[in-house]
Parts: sequence; structure tokens; C-alpha cells
Amino acid sequence: MKKIGISLSVVALLGSATFAADDLTSAFKDAKYSGEIRAMYIKNSVKEGDDTRGFALGGNLGFESAPLYGISVGARFYTTQDMGLNDDNPNKVDQTLFGNSTDGYSILGQAYIKATFKNTTLVLGRQQLDTPLAGSDDIRIIPNLFEAYTLINKDLPDTTLILSHVTKMSGWDSLDNAKKFKPMSDAAGVGEIAPDEAVTVGAIIYEGFKNITLQAWDYYAHEVLNAVYLQADFNWKCLLSEDIDMSAALQYYSEKDKGKVNDAGVTIDYYVYGAMINAAHKSGLGLTLAFNKVSDDDSVHTFGAWGGYPEFAVADETWYNSLGNMQDAKSYKVALSYDFSSSNIEGLSATLAYVNFDLEDKYNANVDEDTDVFDVIIGYEGIKNLTLGAVYENRDSDDKALDNKVFKISASYSF
Repeated sequence: MKKIGISLSVVALLGSATFAADDLTSAFKDAKYSGEIRAMYIKNSVKEGDDTRGFALGGNLGFESAPLYGISVGARFYTTQDMGLNDDNPNKVDQTLFGNSTDGYSILGQAYIKATFKNTTLVLGRQQLDTPLAGSDDIRIIPNLFEAYTLINKDLPDTTLILSHVTKMSGWDSLDNAKKFKPMSDAAGVGEIAPDEAVTVGAIIYEGFKNITLQAWDYYAHEVLNAVYLQADFNWKCLLSEDIDMSAALQYYSEKDKGKVNDAGVTIDYYVYGAMINAAHKSGLGLTLAFNKVSDDDSVHTFGAWGGYPEFAVADETWYNSLGNMQDAKSYKVALSYDFSSSNIEGLSATLAYVNFDLEDKYNANVDEDTDVFDVIIGYEGIKNLTLGAVYENRDSDDKALDNKVFKISASYSF
């Protein structure tokens, strides 16, 4: 499920074991082991072409050693398998469950060395990252995963500094062959122009103002593009009622071609801005309004190139790379949610959402591709370590070739 706001789980890399090891033997003896079992079923009914469906069972299993002199090692193995229950016709299988393939696969998705000294953490190797424009997009069985060298520092008050040199990624957002870690430029589809190129990411996250979080990110994709992402988050008590918690966010990002991509005559030069406001009543009722706008540009758009989908006004299964040319496009979202905990049903939640994608006909061969998306989302976390979810999404486009209905159910158990 696409989340409103930005998941900064990369900051969680700062965490370490609560105790240190005295020697190498105890470092592995006191290691932390964890895992997750996941199951998912998806049915996608379309107006044109074959309907697809699929079932996958998999998950992950990993460990992290106790730190010895501040240094620990970790690894995590991932798998997704079809269990022989899917259609023999590959055109009728939901391939997103298997990394854009019909075959199950397994991968050593994390394998890293982590060094933590006071307020600084360095992670070297395969790891999971979640940042605005490069992230795990963890909505199937196996997330996007990255090979990177990541440095996180919190020496400055209320400030997190992040520097990461990301060389490769795997996963269903990395085009074909999700089973393999490939260079970031290849994953973005420009490998023929700029092969084997990496992305260097720098970020500042500041929380020194009361109820305000500010973040700025720069992504320098060598020989490909430079992207800047800015976001401000606010939260406060509603002036009309102490029973209502308010939050809001503003975002802006831009991308500009560089190096070999520019030399090849490929134009990447666009920006996106957006706003979101949310009201949550103590009764469990919540309301979210969101908006995004794309620049009126003459540009190639790279939405979701590395698994980052930061836009606020998106649906659960329909995003900015799901439709037509988004030049000068706008999107609007209204979502009503309810947490049943206040009704003594702990862990149950439900969301009804409507998203309108307003695309310009003149940039889509004079075809009207305006699209309305309706989501019904149900989640349950009332049993320890167990998460259940169900999504129904109806996409209704003026271009009927884009119409579809998605039904998705999922279950995961962590240990």
C-alpha cells in the first residue's frame, strides 16, 4: 500500500543491539534473528487484454550479530514462490508478485557490515532503503533492495544527516529481472546510454522546531540526472476541538538531465509539487485531502524509477507511472478512514479513498485519459505479529483501455 508521507526507515539503521559482545563468539551467539512469512493473492480485471491473477507465498529470514567494538554484520534471505497454484499461461499471471516474472525466486537481499560509533552509523553492502525517490516499495512479497554505502550522523541537535552512495538495486521496480542486482542507471532504463552508473544521495532532516519536520534530499544520478526533493511536515491540535489532531505536509521535487543522458539528447526537466492535510478525531475517524501538480514541460518523466513514489495524491495501486503522459497533470485525493479501536475492536481499520487523475488531452494524442480511482482498504493487526489486509480498487478512465479492477488480500506473520 502506498503511504501518504515519506517513510524514513533508512534512519532506523541507527539502531543497534542493546548490549555489546565481548568477543567474536558471543557476537554471533547473541545475534538477533528475525523473519517474516508473507502470503498474497491479487486479481486484476482489465477492459482490454487478459485478466491476471496470482498467489505467492514467501517472506524473509535474517540476522544481525551483536556489535563487537561497535561493528556488527547482518544478512537477510528473501523468497517468493507460486506453490504451483497459478495459471500455466504467463499472460494470465500477476507477475508483480514474482518481480515481473511468472517464476518464483530467492535472493540474498541484505548482506552488510554496520559500524556504530556514538551518533554515527555506517552501513556497507546490501540493505533496505526508504527515501523519497529511491525506496523499497514494499507492497508485494519481496521489496526493492539496494547495494549501498550509507552514512548516518546525528551529532547536530535535532538533525539527521544522511549520505549514501547507491550502486545497485533489485526488485520489481528495477525493470526486468528483479532477481538480480543491477546498476542504478540500468534499473532506471538508461543503461544503454549511461551503463553501470550509481546514485549519490545526501539529506538533511531537521526536527528542531516544535511540531515541524523539515527535510531536503539531493540525488545525483551520475551521467543521468540530478533530483532535489523538499518536504515540510506540520502537526497541531485543531483550534476548534482538542479532540482532533491535525497534520499537514508540503512537498516539491525537480529532476534535471545530466552528463551522458543530456549528451544523448534526452530531456529530463520537470518538477512536481503537492500538499496534504489530515484531521484525526479521537473517535477514530480521519479525513485526508491531498493534491499534486506536474509542471507543463517537454520532458521524459522518471516516476518510480528507483521505487520512490513520494506524491501525496495517489491510489493504492495507481501511481504517476500507471497512466499516460503526466505533463501538466493534476491529481486530487479524498480519503475517509476509521480506526475501530475506539469501538473495542483493536487493530481493525478501514479506509475509503477517491483519487482523480486529471491528464491533459493534448499531451496524450488528444485522447481523454482523465481517471477516477476508488479504493476500499481494510487492515487488521489485532493479533500479535500478524497483519492482514484487503484492498479493492476500481479504476474508471475516460480512456476505457485503462479501466481495471484490482482485488488484493495479504497476510504476514513476523517472528
